[in-house]
Amino acid sequence: AVICEKKMKKLAALLHLSVVVAFVFDGPPVLPRRSHRHAAPVAAPATVAGVNVNEQLMDVAAKIEAKELARDSLLEKDALTPGETLKLSTWEKDLDRLALKEANLYRILAGEDVKLARESKSFREADVEHIAKATGVDLRSPYGELKKELWTTLPDANFSAGRLRSLRAQWSRVSETSTFWHESSHRVLIDRVLQTVVDEFDGYLVLTYELLVETSRKDESGTTYVLRGDVDYTVMFDHDRMLAAGRSSSCPEPLKPMYFVAVEAKRVIDVTAALTQLVAEVCALRKIRTAAGRSGLIYGVLSNAEKWLFVMIDEEGKLHVSAPITVNVGTPNKDGLRRVCRTIYAILSAGLQSERNLRRQP
Repeated sequence: AVICEKKMKKLAALLHLSVVVAFVFDGPPVLPRRSHRHAAPVAAPATVAGVNVNEQLMDVAAKIEAKELARDSLLEKDALTPGETLKLSTWEKDLDRLALKEANLYRILAGEDVKLARESKSFREADVEHIAKATGVDLRSPYGELKKELWTTLPDANFSAGRLRSLRAQWSRVSETSTFWHESSHRVLIDRVLQTVVDEFDGYLVLTYELLVETSRKDESGTTYVLRGDVDYTVMFDHDRMLAAGRSSSCPEPLKPMYFVAVEAKRVIDVTAALTQLVAEVCALRKIRTAAGRSGLIYGVLSNAEKWLFVMIDEEGKLHVSAPITVNVGTPNKDGLRRVCRTIYAILSAGLQSERNLRRQP
């Protein structure tokens, strides 16, 4: 037994020595790590239709590597905050999209005709995530909802007392002769308010109806996100009128319509769904504005004629939402209708003045 014990100790020592020697000569043992969703690009340069596919493959591989490392680091935590949970979910989706792009690039190298992914949603269908991917305006809260701040101080400016009296009279006549069972009935009153305010600008602003707007953006995986639909009302600058008045002489050609207010009409205001739709419209118009070198500041109005909700996306891309202003559908609330008109007039005045100042620059 004693001899046996001595032999066992010698054997253990030899085994320990072999492990140490292996460590010294071969380097530390390689720990198994989570497999990546990419393979190494081919060595030879490959250009397809003027695009360096290998360069794109290496870029995708680096992005996958970085996102996987960040994800794995987050997974090592004992508990995650709601914001970290949302971030983790977003990273997983990004990794899936990057893996898809990588697979498509390898298929292109193999000579296949590959069509990259395209996701299109209407303003009504779009959620906060799709809005962010299609416009670049990320308004997601840690819980995946709209991140917004209360807009406590609305713009205010003096509005024509004569036009306001005329509007009240028109409102009362429409209320007496119409039923309000359908959205179109509510739009009659909204039409009156918007046209009355726009008329104050002597033709320099134009109210447009059912404007078809489409915007898109491609993410790092090559997927194109499209946001499109009709905006019930938009206000734009009348470029012909401004040009005739000599205010557009320094504006680069071609002259593009500059929208800065979107209005969404509803029969009943469901704040969650209707507000998200309006925000989608405003973000799409904002992308058009900034692409044309204009300010990112843009406004929106959500109304069923009785309640008016104002939104603003500022230069930093933050969303501000007001408390609703109430105007009775029957006999109009004088204070409410006056506040609505003064607010819209103040917004339009500031926008028009900003555009005039921009066009006067050499």
